[in-house]
Amino acid sequence: MAERYILGHAGVYGQRYKRVLPDFCRTDFSLTVDRKTYLLNRCFLTMQKVNIVWFKRDIRLLDNEPLYYASLDNVPVILLAFLEPSLMALPQSDSRHWRFVTQSVEDLNKRIKKYNGELHLVHGEVENVFNLLAKSFQIKSVYSYAETGLKRTYERDKSIKRFCKNAGVTWREYPYAGV
Repeated sequence: MAERYILGHAGVYGQRYKRVLPDFCRTDFSLTVDRKTYLLNRCFLTMQKVNIVWFKRDIRLLDNEPLYYASLDNVPVILLAFLEPSLMALPQSDSRHWRFVTQSVEDLNKRIKKYNGELHLVHGEVENVFNLLAKSFQIKSVYSYAETGLKRTYERDKSIKRFCKNAGVTWREYPYAGV
């Protein structure tokens, strides 16, 4: 089934947490992918400037360089993690790993909920979701860790690099585990 998106509108709420967590976006902007709806932030009057922190493999708050540097920018931040169908379909992929990712996101969300924060776990391809967000927001920067791994993730990252270049978005990748 092709990915479908449904857009709504929202307001922005924010809190700071120990100078580490950024102003989070709380929302009623909905994104529907594979019959699942995700809530993000949207402003109808103008394209709101936002940063995105893309949680690739490292789903944690403490000692998270991309999250820290995104929080310094004083721009609302959308936190995203992905269940990418192209990765889930690979032979080396296992449902236990994706269950762990889902549980990690749920745990992190319990801890940041009281600060109006939410890490959005999206089932969809990263580039498709970024393209959709670029239609609704002025994406200033994407923050993530650099990743090593599979040929598929390498190709995906090259595609995201092209997207960022074409959209005028700065992608700030930070070294992870000796990368």
